[in-house]
Amino acid sequence: MENFYLCNSAALQADLSKSAFKVYSFLSMGANNKTRSCFHSKGTIAKQCSISASTVVRAIRELCEKGLLEIQRRFRESGKQTSNRYTLIDNPQLKMGATTSNKDEEEVLPLVCAKQDKVPCESFQKRLRLFRCHSSVFHVNLSPNELKIYSYLSFRAGKDAQCLPSKRTIASDCGISISTVSRAIKRLCQADLLEVLPQSRMETCGNNGTSVNLYVLKSAMPSKIDEISRKQGETVSIKTGLLYLLLPFLTPSPMSPVTPHGTISRMKVTLKQRKEDLISKLVKSILEHIYSKPAGERERLANSPHDTG
Repeated sequence: MENFYLCNSAALQADLSKSAFKVYSFLSMGANNKTRSCFHSKGTIAKQCSISASTVVRAIRELCEKGLLEIQRRFRESGKQTSNRYTLIDNPQLKMGATTSNKDEEEVLPLVCAKQDKVPCESFQKRLRLFRCHSSVFHVNLSPNELKIYSYLSFRAGKDAQCLPSKRTIASDCGISISTVSRAIKRLCQADLLEVLPQSRMETCGNNGTSVNLYVLKSAMPSKIDEISRKQGETVSIKTGLLYLLLPFLTPSPMSPVTPHGTISRMKVTLKQRKEDLISKLVKSILEHIYSKPAGERERLANSPHDTG
């Protein structure tokens, strides 16, 4: 059975930041199709989206300000707070700003983080619709730009999962550069989520001139996902090995506490330190020579320091 989640075209029109769009897509994947609610913790969101917890907080605040998300606190019977309830707003232009609490559940309290003025959001006047996105996009660790472009192509695609937008159109609608679009499309093809078919103008103009590409959306197979994960693991292991090789040259040596004067290495000693070290050794040898003599001779040597015989 094909796994997919419902994404809203309002997220593409809202001019969201990269992290906010990725968090919104993850919440859409975990949301119930009827209630449009989910109960993920901030730690889970940060781990699945490969971002920090503070970035998750900023992204959620941005989604609330855009009118795309409503948050409600939840508490257990013991009074301890648990994960929040995130409800996606499919029609933000109809949302009046202030959140409403669920009167049937006493343990659910509203967390007001949206706009407080009761003015409908004017930034979503275009026609909105829900469209399908494959859940496998979160198994191949896509970047926010790659996820946004994949969602945009899913929005433009029809029942045959095909669309014909130009790279300039994709860049303009997604608010990114054309070079970023090219890199993202290449990455999606490597992840087996997209197939690009070059088109010619033979049918329309009767020549072999190039035309916009045909993009065919695909769902990554489990074997392909495992292969991508294995390659990513190999890349991480190679980077880790190089880090361990370079670590002794980038950080102080573990033997630095027992080296002369606590230096990073035994060879890195200044001329002044060597002179001080030599003087200390001479003083130490003289004192050892004095204290090795009997008590009477020791007093004589102490009174006449020039006579060391």
